[in-house]
Amino acid sequence: MSGTGMGGLVPSVVAVLILATDADSQFAGFYSFLFTFIVEIICLFAYLLMERTNYHRRYAAVSKNYHNSEVNPNPCSRLPPRT
Repeated sequence: MSGTGMGGLVPSVVAVLILATDADSQFAGFYSFLFTFIVEIICLFAYLLMERTNYHRRYAAVSKNYHNSEVNPNPCSRLPPRT
């Protein structure tokens, strides 16, 4: 739910900018579509880059060999056993 505020704020700001430029309806529609397309492409690339990070692999359990991988060493295995 953290993106909900941005989901309402960004289109409102874009609408105000379009109204401030006094563009006709065809240009307003084109610029709105272009802005949305650019944001979607940026989000797609950000998601693809995020999937490659060790942090994502560890906490999303993406690795097939999760418990034996070098990406996610078990920190508790280095501790001495309890007595």
